[in-house]
Amino acid sequence: MARVMVFIDGFNLYHSIKDQIDPPPPDGPFPPKTPQPHFKQYKWLNLKKLMHLFVPKEDIIEEIYYFTTLAEWNRRKAAKHKKYIQALQNVGVKIVLGNFRKIFKKCNNCSSSFATHVEKKTDVNISVFMLQMAFTDKYDKAYLVSGDTDLVPVIESIKTNFPLKKVGVISPMGRQNNELRKVAHFQANISEASLKDSMFDRVIQVDNTTQIECPHEWITPPPTSFSGTNISKK
Repeated sequence: MARVMVFIDGFNLYHSIKDQIDPPPPDGPFPPKTPQPHFKQYKWLNLKKLMHLFVPKEDIIEEIYYFTTLAEWNRRKAAKHKKYIQALQNVGVKIVLGNFRKIFKKCNNCSSSFATHVEKKTDVNISVFMLQMAFTDKYDKAYLVSGDTDLVPVIESIKTNFPLKKVGVISPMGRQNNELRKVAHFQANISEASLKDSMFDRVIQVDNTTQIECPHEWITPPPTSFSGTNISKK
């Protein structure tokens, strides 16, 4: 029986779903991917349920940490995100907030400048939490849900300084990262099947007077077929 801590890169996980809804242009001479609008429903994802699909039953999940950032400049988007955070907190998930920084970029076509926002602190926060909890012996196994190469150093540091602790990488869809997977003790992939099996109810009954309802824009008919969860170990 092992003590487990889970560290979820919310930005990485969110974009793995968003890229299925609205695929980015193909990189190289590949055909474009077909948009999958039904993936919107997977934004209403119960991370506690999801992690129980990957953590062995004999192990104990001590805490699940969800690292995210609110797009406060977009009130509608931030409101939906806050509702999702409430749903996660209702099942005991701990929230760690980073921030966005406003920057200006130049258009390659017309050379005019435009404002955009870049996410900050998520990878730093994850690294700090993983190391601090290793030093204070809060876990035997750490599960990292991310495909961000910037998190390779923290895994290497934990392996060097705490050789008895194990770190696994759970890769979001389309975010498999060979560098992360090479340094992990074990690895697994999030599939559409695992997303489907980890949904919140559309209406969460908190108590006799309080409900948390899935944003209407995220409600779509379910797909008809799924691929299985793929788990491998070194």
